[in-house]
Amino acid sequence: MYIIAECGINHNGDMDLACRMIDAAKECKADAVKFQLYDSDKLLPPEMAEKVRHCDLTRKQWCDLYDYANQQDLDCSASVFDLERLKWLKAADPPWYKVASRSYHDVELVKAILAEQKPTYISLGMLPPIDKPLEVTWHDNPNVLFMHCVSQYPAKIEKQFFFSNFHCGFSSHTGEIAAPLYMISRGATVIEVHFSLDKSQPGVDQSSSIEPDDLRTLCRLAPEIERLANL
Repeated sequence: MYIIAECGINHNGDMDLACRMIDAAKECKADAVKFQLYDSDKLLPPEMAEKVRHCDLTRKQWCDLYDYANQQDLDCSASVFDLERLKWLKAADPPWYKVASRSYHDVELVKAILAEQKPTYISLGMLPPIDKPLEVTWHDNPNVLFMHCVSQYPAKIEKQFFFSNFHCGFSSHTGEIAAPLYMISRGATVIEVHFSLDKSQPGVDQSSSIEPDDLRTLCRLAPEIERLANL
């Protein structure tokens, strides 16, 4: 079982807060932390970019956070949304890569990530309806682990598609731990949860996140639920 605390953009551009999030993830016994690397003005429509521009990480800020996470013996990686920031991530030599749902069809970016031949988690939250053919597929790559998710913020738990036999990962936007724990019981081996020190803080991802008490509970229960599911 591998649990990723997705710090994402919940640091609100405050590097002291980002480091405290890493400390909390370590104390809660998460296996990894993850951030997001993008240029909001290039990635998002103007009205959304205005809301999150202050969360854009510079290359130095990213390197500092990566180094700090490693000092805490935590794995660290990031979702990247362009080839320039992929260079930043490659330079850090992360243990794995993450492809966000919105990047699934960015063929150039995904091919460049898969060329690194490292474990790569690909979220599926923005795929077209199942009756429409995919333009690209990454199913034949042995390094890929798909992450079920619902791209709503927060995602209502009743909107989750609970597989009867789950052989991939789960990226949760539900803001609670019932869905991740259930997915573990069905066979999910990697769990990503959006993480916040305080959901009352401003930010577009806060309502989709869990706080330290829930992360601590998730990390405590996950191995036992996985063991029971495999009996």
